[in-house]
Amino acid sequence: MWSLEGDGDVFSDEALTLKKKRRPKEALTLINLAIERDEENPQYYNIKGLILKDLHNYRDSRNAFDRSLELKQSDEVLINKIDMLHAWANSLNDKQKALELIN
Repeated sequence: MWSLEGDGDVFSDEALTLKKKRRPKEALTLINLAIERDEENPQYYNIKGLILKDLHNYRDSRNAFDRSLELKQSDEVLINKIDMLHAWANSLNDKQKALELIN
């Protein structure tokens, strides 16, 4: 298990490692710990958005990307958000709802 000591970057780095190992639930726990330590770090919210996308939790993923963009505009985060919206739209059976989501 993890030590609860350390700054947000320690948790963020480990969350990314777990995401790459396809362990998103554990990664989400750690990125939330990172955010608790620094609620103003836009990269933590970007990582959270990526993890939530992996969990198919698209609404919360969008909220995480939006929070990241509120803190700092970033092409990387915009691209990640667009990719997530595309995945979300593709997950919908109703094409009209998908188009409304993207627009």
